Amino acid sequence: FIAAGTPILSISDKESELSRLIEGFNIGESFYSTQVKEMAEFIFKVFSNKQIMDNFRFNLSFLKSNFGRDNSKRFPEIFFNKSSKIALNQVDN
Repeated sequence: FIAAGTPILSISDKESELSRLIEGFNIGESFYSTQVKEMAEFIFKVFSNKQIMDNFRFNLSFLKSNFGRDNSKRFPEIFFNKSSKIALNQVDN
């Protein structure tokens, strides 16, 4: 998904690491398996709004360029730095 620039729709617990990564980097959304209507709304929202799609693609591009085999050790540093900025509302997404 990251290499293709496709937003991620995850079916997982909202408290999981996967959900935290997806929402922390703003590369998609996570849903419980019972949230079928919300998943459909997410898909429609993403594919019908170019600005939303472009935001996801920009964030996915950031991940793609920063997390290759050579620099995978930087992942925790970048994730926690970006997450703290998101928590402080300092990131433009």
